[in-house]
Amino acid sequence: MLRVQNVCLNASMKDSGKVINAFHGCTSLVELYLVNCSVRNVSHIEFPSLKTIVLDHVELSDGESSALLFDGCSVIETLVLSHCEINMDYFCIGIPWLKNLYIRCCFINSSTTVDIDSPELESLYYVGMLVEVFEFAEFDHIRGLAIHVIPMNKLLQGDDDELDSSCYDFVKYAELVNPFSGVESLCLGQFSIEALYHQLLPLPKFCSLKSLHLDTIGMAGWIILGGLLENASNLETLHFQGFNMYEGGFASFFSSLNGVPTCLSSSLKGD
Repeated sequence: MLRVQNVCLNASMKDSGKVINAFHGCTSLVELYLVNCSVRNVSHIEFPSLKTIVLDHVELSDGESSALLFDGCSVIETLVLSHCEINMDYFCIGIPWLKNLYIRCCFINSSTTVDIDSPELESLYYVGMLVEVFEFAEFDHIRGLAIHVIPMNKLLQGDDDELDSSCYDFVKYAELVNPFSGVESLCLGQFSIEALYHQLLPLPKFCSLKSLHLDTIGMAGWIILGGLLENASNLETLHFQGFNMYEGGFASFFSSLNGVPTCLSSSLKGD
């Protein structure tokens, strides 16, 4: 047991705490995968060499057990939460050496406060419903950001329907993107693009941005693309879908330019 490096628990377990506790003190464990279980009744544990945790379809409703699990993995660098069921009013990830955080479709309560207290975080990937509050103790180290927020009542009512901007608080959604102006890589989903378009604040300056990936660009994306390029003077790679899908899109982009953005005349390679 003390020499095991990778553990994957894949079972319909209402309480995986006893199994997790059994690995306490395993100095060789570097990767832990929990699938289709519930994290409850975790006691004080310590995994001194664990670098990666993947939680896939895991129920996290016991705040104390979740905190003990993360506290016992103080040196992990990658945390993946995929399609988990996180049902708490307050959810904290306080892992001091965490570098990569992936959260995909996990929160079922929009009033949840999410506190990310990981000062060394370099990459944040978030897909799912936007919760009430996102708190970051430190985000100066974040260089890669991917945001694709999905409203509870869906982004679109139909494939061809226009978005009713009166139904959403776009400033709230845009606030999840605006603070990260120092990132080098930025990936935005369609609703995040809509949020940046509808917010009343100026687009942030992305002085360090080198790679920009936009989901299906949409008319809103065409309109703000000029501003994004003007604010990203060091951009090297631009990727987006839907070039011919929106009539007048390119014309809107071209008319929004105040001049030739610096990146278009120097560093932009395209994708």
